[in-house]
Amino acid sequence: MNTEASLKKQAKSILAQNNWVKSIVGGLCSMSVLGAFLIIFNFASMYLSEDILKKPTELGINIAISVAALVVFILLSPVYTGYIRFIARCKGQETGDIKDIFYYFQRGKYADTVQLNLLLTLKKIALVILFFIPAAAAITCGEFFTDIKTILQICAMWLLILGALGYFLVSRFYALTQYLYVSDFHYRKERELTKASSYIVRKNFGKIISVYISFIPWMLLCFFAIPAVMVYPYFKHTTVLSYSYIYELANENPQSPYYHSNYPLGESTDEARTEDTARFTNNAVSEIPPQGVQDDKTSQESLTQGAQDDKMPQESLTQGTQDDKTSQESLSQGNQDECLSQESQPQINQA
Repeated sequence: MNTEASLKKQAKSILAQNNWVKSIVGGLCSMSVLGAFLIIFNFASMYLSEDILKKPTELGINIAISVAALVVFILLSPVYTGYIRFIARCKGQETGDIKDIFYYFQRGKYADTVQLNLLLTLKKIALVILFFIPAAAAITCGEFFTDIKTILQICAMWLLILGALGYFLVSRFYALTQYLYVSDFHYRKERELTKASSYIVRKNFGKIISVYISFIPWMLLCFFAIPAVMVYPYFKHTTVLSYSYIYELANENPQSPYYHSNYPLGESTDEARTEDTARFTNNAVSEIPPQGVQDDKTSQESLTQGAQDDKMPQESLTQGTQDDKTSQESLSQGNQDECLSQESQPQINQA
């Protein structure tokens, strides 16, 4: 059984422990955050027109509605973070607690959670702009160069597909950020969490992508047979389990800047141990020696050990030579004693 199948089997087992209904409710709550954003953002499209740049009032209203939609999304985002916490806690319990979905609305946790989600949102917006600018440029050029408009539209379509693929792959580097936040990293700074996620995913990128690819058939079934509200909890439980899996792999490497003793999920760790916190600096990743240096160091240690092993047989041979020499000396001494004994025998006979 491969890793993806094992994770899916474990997710089904967790959902079967009276967690299906709670996971569906939590999934609906987390999806409602995105739904609120889309509903508000949809009003902005009412003020879109071809000559909107020539109408400052409509342009201002459109920007204001778009910003309002983004603000609502950020303010409600702790619901999604709470859903990740609910799933993570289901792993070690028989049944999850639905209250975990609203855990980060508590005083002292809400502001940090909103700040983290704002950072993630801004990073993803930057990725959207980066990967979709070429397609937007091709569409814009098509309006000015009518002779090649069809060709530019075809290019824009392919650029959109490539941009979506590029956005999906690059944004996966931030996939572990919220999982680390709800587990034992929730006392860290937001930038440290994104760095930790990028580092861990980079070391296990194939494992993360393979889990997403394994759900493509399930996503296609959502258009024909199975409701998305049933697939989404199954998908989220499996992905969170995969995050836990690769996080544990990262913890197995003592030279990793993110190797440390785990804190129990849900306990207060605002005052982290000094010797542990000192490992998490802004330059933590750069402190890791390159893999080539580690390999050279290992090779040198192996060569040193081999030299020591070669030296030991030589010492053994030297000791053996000394033992042989001692034996020969003993034999010579015995021969001398025997000669003396033979010389003394005639004297005894004469007497």
